[in-house]
This record gives sequence, structure tokens and C-alpha cells, in this order.
Amino acid sequence: MKMKYILALQTAEYPNSVALLDEKGKTVENKVFKEEEQTVERLGKLVKGVSKCISQKDLLMVAVCLGPGSYTGLRAGLAFAKGFCQFADIALVGVDAFQAVEADTGQKSVNILLDAKNERVFYKDKDKIKVDDLSKALKSLGKVNVFCGSGAVKYRKYLQEFCKSSNILDIRLSASGVGRAALKAYQTSPSIFSKDYLYNVRPLYILPPKITKSSNVKIQK
Repeated sequence: MKMKYILALQTAEYPNSVALLDEKGKTVENKVFKEEEQTVERLGKLVKGVSKCISQKDLLMVAVCLGPGSYTGLRAGLAFAKGFCQFADIALVGVDAFQAVEADTGQKSVNILLDAKNERVFYKDKDKIKVDDLSKALKSLGKVNVFCGSGAVKYRKYLQEFCKSSNILDIRLSASGVGRAALKAYQTSPSIFSKDYLYNVRPLYILPPKITKSSNVKIQK
């Protein structure tokens, strides 16, 4: 039987990326946006670049990150994925950013912090995605002192001050992680990702488009 592939899109946070994975979850090709490139303008070219060695018939699914993250990025990524899947008549599988990062860590005993800008982080508290100041988020998390994600990397020194024995893993949101998380979700419940899902899935917005806040991170012990 011919190998099937997964086209994965990550436009939730910078750097945006596009990846092609095989049906076992191994990354075949990966392209990362340059910081100055706009998602809408370059997404199609990057997809063409990573998938040039296969045809649309070889695709098992398109995996897309639903968020949380950039308001504009999430809309652009999901709109592109929906249009591509309707045209190619293949499944669309959306996963949240936490599932994607977790797929790259290989462990569940880790606190994932995603940068929400303005000294805030997205985090999970009892499986519910929340956003708050870093110090408040840390107080809501468990005793696990292993952190990863863009928020953990950005605020590394604050985490090390707050959690004296903290271990910061340099693992961030990636298209490859999105693809692996989507593959797992699809293998678990393939019937969920039907035409109805394709038409009705929406980005995962936790914050409104613009948030302003004070300029300094303060760790409250």
C-alpha cells in the first residue's frame, strides 16, 4: 500500500511553519516562515514547497493548529486549511497548541506555557485553557517543575526565580507537533473529522484581537 502523508500548518505563533509528515508521524519536510513574512502571502508557497514530492491523492489529512495564539494567524491558517481540504476532498483535523507541544515533548508531566504577549501566558488548569499574568498562572499550576513552550522559553529567568529547581525545555509549538497530535486524534476517533467538522470548526480564541497591559513582568511569591 502506498504511503500516505499529513500536511501540517502552524500559524498560531511565530515562527509560523508548514510540515509534511508520513503516516507514522515522522517529519519528511519542514519549512519555517521568516519573521518578516506575512502568513497569508506565503502560506500557499510554503505548502507547495513541502508537498512538491507528492500529489494531493497521497495526503491522508491536513492538520491545523486551532489556537490559542495570533488572532490573524489562526484565521488565516484555518481558512487556508478548509479551502484546501474542500478542494482536495480530504480530512481536516484541528488540534490545540497544547496538544501539539505535548506531542513533541513525549511526556505529560510538563507544564506548557504559551506566550500570550503583554506579560501574559496561556496555560492549562485542569484541562481548561486559560490566560493570565505569569505569576498568577504559576500559582494555579501543579508541583511539576518542568516547563516548555514559547512562554516558558521567553520567561525562563522568571521561572527559575519562582521555581528554584525548574527545568526549562526548549520545545515550542511547531507544525510537526501539530501533525503528530492530529495523527493521534485521527487514529483515536476518525469519524469525528467529517464534512460537518470541516464546515463548523472554528479557531480557539481565548483573548480578543488586541490587549494592552503594563510593561514589566513581576513575580509575586
